[in-house]
Amino acid sequence: MGIKLDFSGTLNCGPADVSDDESPGGSSNIPYQTSPAPKWLGSATGDMRMTVASGGSFVPLPGVGPGGPVLQGAFLYLWTDGPMLVRTTTYNGSGNVQAVEPVSGLKVVEFDPDHYLALLEVQGVGEVEYFVGGPAGTVVGPS
Repeated sequence: MGIKLDFSGTLNCGPADVSDDESPGGSSNIPYQTSPAPKWLGSATGDMRMTVASGGSFVPLPGVGPGGPVLQGAFLYLWTDGPMLVRTTTYNGSGNVQAVEPVSGLKVVEFDPDHYLALLEVQGVGEVEYFVGGPAGTVVGPS
């Protein structure tokens, strides 16, 4: 049957106190969920946590790509306890595409099945927590 991923909730934003309405749009309550909801996965890293100390180079996060349980990432949850660079390598049907983003806190991505996550790396110093899930099976393209 697979692994059921239910990532849903509500993003709440508004003034800290009713009498302190300095929020430009008042209050916002934005529901979120995966598409589809729930998302069914065939493989997952599980809840991974590690300390990273690599100020000058990227370190691959275990479990994603060759040798890991997730060969084609469809969902990424990542949290850092401070500023880090996150490098994602996705496969676009004809080759790999890398993107580097500064992250400090939460990053959540659902990947297009035709542009799946092939490798996840971080650079910086601090704690990282992550979960990656994808379909069961083998890699379609290079990783």
